[in-house]
Amino acid sequence: MSKVQKNEETALTTAAAAMALIPSADEMDDGFEAPRSGSYLPFLEMVFPIMQTPDAPEYDGMEWRLGFKNGAAFEPLPAGTILTVVDKRNSVKRVDNIDGQTKNSYAYAGIERKGTAFNKSAGDYNEMAKAAQGAPNIFKGFSMVVVALFPDGKTAVVDFSAYKTMEGYMYGALAPAMLTGKPPMGVQIDIEKHKDNLTKSKNGFYYPDSKKFKQWKHVALTTEQLARAVEAIGNNSEQYSNWLNR
Repeated sequence: MSKVQKNEETALTTAAAAMALIPSADEMDDGFEAPRSGSYLPFLEMVFPIMQTPDAPEYDGMEWRLGFKNGAAFEPLPAGTILTVVDKRNSVKRVDNIDGQTKNSYAYAGIERKGTAFNKSAGDYNEMAKAAQGAPNIFKGFSMVVVALFPDGKTAVVDFSAYKTMEGYMYGALAPAMLTGKPPMGVQIDIEKHKDNLTKSKNGFYYPDSKKFKQWKHVALTTEQLARAVEAIGNNSEQYSNWLNR
């Protein structure tokens, strides 16, 4: 055997040994979690006066309004906006003070959609939800994927995560407003500023009171509104997927 032939044989033997170590495509897929995009739905939130700081100029003049951050700006929901719920799940929020800084942690209940389980943080959710009863810094609530249909024809898909005050304030209006309802339903919010719905607590702080929140009505979505909502979800399918995979 020539030296060239011997080198070729050695190379083939080495290659065969290496190939024996390489898993099949099916084996590589077993348990592998593909990286997700960092693209998430904007949060629908109520602006409380305490949020207006020099570090958050986008909230200036927006107190007691519902809206979301559209880029660097805060976009309030104009009166007449219709909200329709695409999906929902229970959630837990924990507030910790670490070296004088407030840190919020969230976990989400496991859900199943179209035969697929989404339960990445379900273990944390179950533990935190169980501890919530005796822990003043843990709050049970919910997270909803919501389409906002603006009076001018624009749409936005947002994540409305609510705990404590906002959970009670909005749930009654939003709960029946399901996109997949029969017929598809929404809730029309007929005010922009919610200041008239405030109540003073025993501690002297004002909060949005669900008993005063009467400026809304449930509406059946028109064919055109339904089409706009479905199109908006299609355009934000990656963000919706990231919500599911929390």
